[in-house]
Amino acid sequence: MLMYALYKVLDAPFDFTVTDMPSLRKWWCVMLIENLDLGSHGKLFAHWTDASKALLRGEVLPVFKLKKRRRDDIHEGPLDNIVAGVAWLRENAGLLRGKVVEPAFPNMDTKEQQELLERIRSSTDEEEKYPLLFTFDFQEDMEVFLNMAAEEDLRVNAMFLGRWVDSQ
Repeated sequence: MLMYALYKVLDAPFDFTVTDMPSLRKWWCVMLIENLDLGSHGKLFAHWTDASKALLRGEVLPVFKLKKRRRDDIHEGPLDNIVAGVAWLRENAGLLRGKVVEPAFPNMDTKEQQELLERIRSSTDEEEKYPLLFTFDFQEDMEVFLNMAAEEDLRVNAMFLGRWVDSQ
């Protein structure tokens, strides 16, 4: 957005593309560092600049690192996620009030699954995703399921058929 603002101010034609963005971000950072005075903050953050330079040179390790996920924690694809979701539904059916229609995807043969995934990638038609959907009678049931999916780091799709529980 900054490049668009700069070009508008300079009344210049937009002649950059998305492939230029890494270079433009670096240029903007250099411009900001060279032209903005930190004032009294310079003393406050002086230690940070030396530490960051050492980090960039690879002399010190970063303080915060992302937790590495074990291989068995990673779900390989939609089939693994859906199978785990189906297993959870069958084990916890008593938590749900209404009926749940499980996705058709696990029951397809491998060729059909691959064809479906290709159609989904190349199409904007939402109906292509129906074989991947868990369909719930009640919104509350769907929310319970999606909360579990989030806790288990499952990537699943769900919808409900429009039944709300009146809280009166």
